[in-house]
Amino acid sequence: MTKTKGVLRGVKFSGSHQTYIEAARAYLILWKTLPSISKIAIGIIEPCPPGQVHVKYQLFDHAIRARVRGQAAVQTFWIYGRNLTALLQQLEEREKP
Repeated sequence: MTKTKGVLRGVKFSGSHQTYIEAARAYLILWKTLPSISKIAIGIIEPCPPGQVHVKYQLFDHAIRARVRGQAAVQTFWIYGRNLTALLQQLEEREKP
């Protein structure tokens, strides 16, 4: 898997786990640039049958869960920030970064 250097650098990324699926790279770069996002927690990678790349967002009380589906895996990310409802709407308006 080829990675762009510096994608996961900065104060927005938490924890020592820094592995992400290739399909998530464009989303990570987008999320990193949004000022209303304060932290991104990188979650587990789960294998799945082949399919189209897409992202699903779900609002929780404390964060937004983003599930990025790649061609052969799904990865969960937790996005923390201010005004989560407005942030969710902003993220859903973008089909693909």
